[in-house]
Amino acid sequence: MNPASAISRALVQPPVRAWRAYLGHLEKSPRATKCATSVVAALLGDSLAQHISNRDKREWDYDWARTARLAAFNAGMGVLGHEYYRVLDGRVLPHASKSVSAIAAKVCIDQFLFAPVCTAVFYFFKCCTEGRPSHYTSEVQEKFVPTLMAGFKLWIPAHIVNFALVPTRQRVLYANVISIFGTYILSRAQAGDYSAKPHTTDEHHSTAEVVFDGVMLKED
Repeated sequence: MNPASAISRALVQPPVRAWRAYLGHLEKSPRATKCATSVVAALLGDSLAQHISNRDKREWDYDWARTARLAAFNAGMGVLGHEYYRVLDGRVLPHASKSVSAIAAKVCIDQFLFAPVCTAVFYFFKCCTEGRPSHYTSEVQEKFVPTLMAGFKLWIPAHIVNFALVPTRQRVLYANVISIFGTYILSRAQAGDYSAKPHTTDEHHSTAEVVFDGVMLKED
């Protein structure tokens, strides 16, 4: 074997083994596996969000409680996602699952029905775990629509690919990979970064505001 072949095999074999191990766990324990990958995605996504939000600060404290809340939320979403994709693929044009009509219908159901419910549940979970459930109504009124709009930019094209190309049992993993960026959006929302109206400060964060595509972002 020449050196180039040896190096290429050495680089390829660990990912292949990891992929096979993942598929094995997915077959044996699909819910637990998807729950675990969703937690990992939350940890990576929120870490990315916090580091980027604080990139201009010399010193800052990592918000472990925020990451823990998001990881707990994503754990539940991983299990829900397993059932959700199974039902969605089984009920929406199952005999023409890759057709344009099926893909369009699934994207619309996901983004205009499922996503709004999940976003509302997220803000309820956030307010309760922060010890301020009475703020839920005002939080949703202020941030619900901007958060959805930010998510649409990522998830509509991502789910077109998802429903067109990804096998049902691997959809949660695909969504987990995409959600490293999606969790960044959500964790920014958790930090108070998405607001329908400008605020110079709030009771939890000091912020500097910038406008991106009509959405008010509040940089921690």
